[in-house]
Amino acid sequence: MFREKTIQEFVTALSAKTPTPGGGTAAAVAGAFGAALGHMVVQFSVGRTDLAPYEGDLVRRGKELDGLSSDLLRLADDDAAAYDAYTAAGKLPRTTPEEKEARRAAREAALRRALEVPLEGMRKALAVLRAVHFLAARSNPHLASDVGVGGLLAFAALRGCRFNVDTNLASLADASGTGPVREEADKLEADAGKLHEDLLARLRPRA
Repeated sequence: MFREKTIQEFVTALSAKTPTPGGGTAAAVAGAFGAALGHMVVQFSVGRTDLAPYEGDLVRRGKELDGLSSDLLRLADDDAAAYDAYTAAGKLPRTTPEEKEARRAAREAALRRALEVPLEGMRKALAVLRAVHFLAARSNPHLASDVGVGGLLAFAALRGCRFNVDTNLASLADASGTGPVREEADKLEADAGKLHEDLLARLRPRA
């Protein structure tokens, strides 16, 4: 699993001439990094007297970010597994009409599963961005750049997952029932855009 590799091993795997890991895995890892940075900021913020009014919220955000980092690393592996399953379905025999239909059904099922992974990645990345946005004005001011980088990574993760959502939607032979997926992805991206812009605006005076 990619989450068990060293950073060098992961970068080497990412740069190799292999379909996985790819952009979806990289996006999820970026989100995990963003969550980890946010968690670090929380740890340097809890216990400060000037932030005492936010102590309980900071602790809760820290636990949330720690969980989100783990979730996104899991999704990094899930993304690669989903693509591998789609590739395997494409290698099924297609000599007879029955085999062709079985192959088609397997590819569609694999694509729909592959669609769920980046959509979940968008949800998790937005949760990271929301948590980091909370920290912008309620954390150790000396870590403003870490808050900013965490937010940028979360936003990049969400946008990267959106690319994969759209790619998988376009690849489906039968797109029936996918309207809610498009609508949710649109909303997640719109919400993230607003948070991202506001986060940058909040941090500029502190930079």
